[in-house]
Amino acid sequence: MWLVTLVLVVAGFFPSWAQAGRHTVASWDMAQGLPHNLVQSLAQGTDGFIWIGTWEGVVRFNGRSFTVFDRQNTPGVELSGILSILAEADGAMLFGTASDGVYRYHKGAWQPLGGADARQLSVVAMLRDHDGSLWIATNERLLRLSVSGVLEDASAAMGLPVVPVTALRHDPSGGMLIATEVGIFRLAQQRLQPWRNSQAWRVRDLVDDGAGGWVVAADDGIHWLHGNGRVEHLKRGERVDAVRRDAAGALWMSLSAGRLERYADGVVERLPVHGQVSPALMIDREGLVWSGSTDGLFRIDEGAASGLTVADGLRSNYIRAVMQTPDGAIWIGHSEGWSASTTGNWPRCRCLRMRSAMLRCWRWPNATKPYG
Repeated sequence: MWLVTLVLVVAGFFPSWAQAGRHTVASWDMAQGLPHNLVQSLAQGTDGFIWIGTWEGVVRFNGRSFTVFDRQNTPGVELSGILSILAEADGAMLFGTASDGVYRYHKGAWQPLGGADARQLSVVAMLRDHDGSLWIATNERLLRLSVSGVLEDASAAMGLPVVPVTALRHDPSGGMLIATEVGIFRLAQQRLQPWRNSQAWRVRDLVDDGAGGWVVAADDGIHWLHGNGRVEHLKRGERVDAVRRDAAGALWMSLSAGRLERYADGVVERLPVHGQVSPALMIDREGLVWSGSTDGLFRIDEGAASGLTVADGLRSNYIRAVMQTPDGAIWIGHSEGWSASTTGNWPRCRCLRMRSAMLRCWRWPNATKPYG
C-alpha cells in the first residue's frame, strides 16, 4: 500500500504524454502545479524560461517545475486574467491583464506601468517601439505609453477606427502592423494606411513567413500573403485565433472551434490537445510548440520514433525484412510484396517467396537476379 501511494504521489509531479502521428504531446495542469487550468498566454524569456499566463496568476516554468506568482504570494500585484505576455530585450517580462493594465517583472521585482488611467486597461497585445514607448492593444482601441509614463489614445491621434485591436507586429520593412477586426493597418513615419487589401478580413493574428510574406489568421480562415504578391486562402470557413510558423515551414493553428492543427504540404494534422484550445500558442527557440487550453499547458515535439504503416502507403503492416541499399533506397519486404522508396512514398511492388521461411525480392522492373 505504501509503494502504491508513493508511485501515485511521484506521478503527480510529471506531465502526461500522448502520441499523435509523428508528434509527442506532453501536458500539465493544476495537478502538476498550475494555479488554474485556463492558459491564456505564453512567452519565452531571454533566459529560456517559459512564462505562462493563466486566469489565476503568472507561472514561470523551467521545464521541470513551476514557480507561481499570484495574489497570495505577490502582494499589491493583481495577476489575474493574464491575456498577453511580452519578453523584453533586457530580460524583463511584461504582463497584460484583463482589467489591471500592465505589470513589469525584472530581477525579482514587480512594477505597474503608467498612472491610474493605465491601471484599468484590458491588455490583449503589446509591442515595444524603437523609441522605448509601449504600444498597448485593447478590445476598443490602440494606446501608446511613453517612456515617461504618459498614456495616449493613439487610435484617435492616428485616425484608426474604434474597433478591437487583436495583434501588433514589427514590419521588417519598417514601421508597425496593426491587426484589427476591420483589417490590417500599417503605421510608418507617423502615417497610417490600410495594408494590402485586408480590410474585408476580421483579423485575429499574423506572423512573418520568413520569405517576405505574412500569414494572417482571420474569422474566415488563413490568408497567406506571399512575398511575390500571391494570396493563398487556407482553412476556409473556420475562424483561426492564432497562427505560428515553425522552422520547417509548417503552420500551427489554434482554431476557435477548440482544436490545434498543423498544416504542411497540403496535409492537416490534428493534435490531441484536450479541452478548448485558447489563442495561447508559441514556438520556442528549440522548435518546441507550446499551446494553452481550458485543460492546461501542452508541449508538442517531434516523436523520438514513429512507425510506417498502410496509412503511409505500405501494402501490409506485416514486415519481414528491411534493408538499405548504397543508393539510399529503403527496401521493405512484407506479406503483400515489397516496397522501396527514397522519399518516404511506398508504391506497390512485387516479391517472390522462396521456401516458407525466406523472402527474396527482385529490383523491379529491370531485375535479373534476386536482391535481398
